[in-house]
Amino acid sequence: MSKPKVEKHVNQKSGKSSNNPNQLQFTGNWFIDAGILGFVNLMEEVYGWDLEKLRERISEEPEVVYYGYFPFAYFYNLSKKDKKELKTEAISFIEKNKELGKKILEEVWWKFITELFRESWVEGKLKVMHESECYDKRGKVKPQYADSRYRNLVKEREELIVNILKNNNFKEKIEEVLGKRKELIKEGSHNLTVDDIRRLEENLGNFTDDDLRKEIENIIRKHKELENYLNKIWDVFKAKNISKDKSVFYRIPIDSSFFKNYLFFNNSKGIFEQLEDLKNLLDGNTNYSEYLSKIDKTISKFLPSDEEFPNISYTKFRAETILKDVPYLFVYLINFLNAFVNVRGIGNVFFYSNDLDFTYQINKKIRVYIKDSDNNLKILRLTWQAIIDTLVETETTWVLENMYLIRYKSLSQQDLIGVEYIGILKLQASIILDDTIRDTINRNIAVKASNGKIEQQVWLLEEFIKQKPLLPHLINNIHLYLADNIKYEGFISMRTLVYASIVDAKVKEFGNDNRLFGDHFFNSYRQLLSEIKNDVRRASGAVRAISETLEDSDERKSYANLLLSAIRRDNKHRFVNTVLKALVEKKGEEKVVKTLMSFIFDKILSNDLSWKNYALILVGGLIGGGEADGEE
Repeated sequence: MSKPKVEKHVNQKSGKSSNNPNQLQFTGNWFIDAGILGFVNLMEEVYGWDLEKLRERISEEPEVVYYGYFPFAYFYNLSKKDKKELKTEAISFIEKNKELGKKILEEVWWKFITELFRESWVEGKLKVMHESECYDKRGKVKPQYADSRYRNLVKEREELIVNILKNNNFKEKIEEVLGKRKELIKEGSHNLTVDDIRRLEENLGNFTDDDLRKEIENIIRKHKELENYLNKIWDVFKAKNISKDKSVFYRIPIDSSFFKNYLFFNNSKGIFEQLEDLKNLLDGNTNYSEYLSKIDKTISKFLPSDEEFPNISYTKFRAETILKDVPYLFVYLINFLNAFVNVRGIGNVFFYSNDLDFTYQINKKIRVYIKDSDNNLKILRLTWQAIIDTLVETETTWVLENMYLIRYKSLSQQDLIGVEYIGILKLQASIILDDTIRDTINRNIAVKASNGKIEQQVWLLEEFIKQKPLLPHLINNIHLYLADNIKYEGFISMRTLVYASIVDAKVKEFGNDNRLFGDHFFNSYRQLLSEIKNDVRRASGAVRAISETLEDSDERKSYANLLLSAIRRDNKHRFVNTVLKALVEKKGEEKVVKTLMSFIFDKILSNDLSWKNYALILVGGLIGGGEADGEE
């Protein structure tokens, strides 16, 4: 595995380049760069620092940023708690104690990070409803419950619950309030939860029996005693006044969709071990753990495991070499998820180029554009509008040819589902830069449906970028409409059909010219755009002509079915003969017939490569086009 290329970052203000390891810049390895952007996004989300501000802070005080600000931000994000006052206190503390350097990590950990998880830690302990849960099969106390007073309180609460449920009258009245369908007690063990206890407290006034109400009050009182005890010992532990044999008992309950067993995410790690893991991760200490010595699927879910690397017999992909150029490598790698934007109708996407500034601007603009949009169709347009706007603003249209769209559909435990890497070739990039074409094919269309319900859609623009043919999807959509499987609202618009068909045809023609000095060797991509728009004008005229020739809606649909059948059977001559038959029977105006025949001869009869694209446009013209792309 070759050493990653580290590209020099150009300071836009000074024009000077910097290869300072502390300078925030992309590396040229996209899976590391995804983490770098994720780190930037995290710091902006928590502290409001944009890329320029973050670079400034790192340049001035890298240790304060990476050992003070970053750890709090990372765990603040994991906690899912909006503790603004605590965040303000943490920022104030860090600013006043910059001289601590790397040592600031420990202070931030005990004073602020632990406090982020107080409620979830207490809640986790409260949810243990049976004393038996605190012991393993051999009767030994589990490390996460290594506090005798805690276990006794759990036991006392459990006994109170069991005693009240043994009284059938009491049990029935409790069932009425809780609405429980399952048995509340079975073989001497109760089935109540923490939420049930809270509901009993909320509905205490509904219990008219004094004895029952007193018993419930005893349970609530014991539950609160347990809760108060947990909060009390949490305060003691925050002062680090605990023995290390209770480290796992005080473990910070952090969770991640991916890093289940990775360092401080591992459930077997106690509070002291979690801090030590974090410190060594920030230090990039490859000798501390095998997790920090290698780069594979354990840390980056876009990579195979160590054993799955194709060149494993030659070398193992190790972190030590990369850390020389990227000292905070692991900070970035654990942030890769933060690089992605969730776009409804598309999935989780990350638009990547090898320039951090450009990539940051694009992904930030996408977030801003789609934040308030509740329309999937508009979101598709806004996503690409953000890219094009950034290209124009930064005058870097060339970057589009070096961009990748990285997407995953969903998450599972320790894995990504439906990962795709989509590069954008120069041909596709040139066409996408045209506002009209891009906006027209930037649509979802139905390709599978049953009983009027759409079951599957495709994003035409994405298929185009992936260099996949659009014609099969267009044919499927029209077939669904003619078969009454989708309503008019699910049918592709005429405008989108025309543009998508012609763009698809032109790409075929472009790729079919294999001569060394063929027509397209010297032609610019702009000429290709001109050809597309000329064909669109001709196709629009042909659509009007066939619409005027066949005016009856039932007759139109009948001919549309015949013509679509000819296309699907790859029978060009049958298609042309069917159209000619209609022209003869209807005796259309000479001008209309001439327009239609000229289009058929040039684009269908004389065209073996892409005749179906142009023929399908005429089918669409007969049935009018729908509203699948949301056009008004």
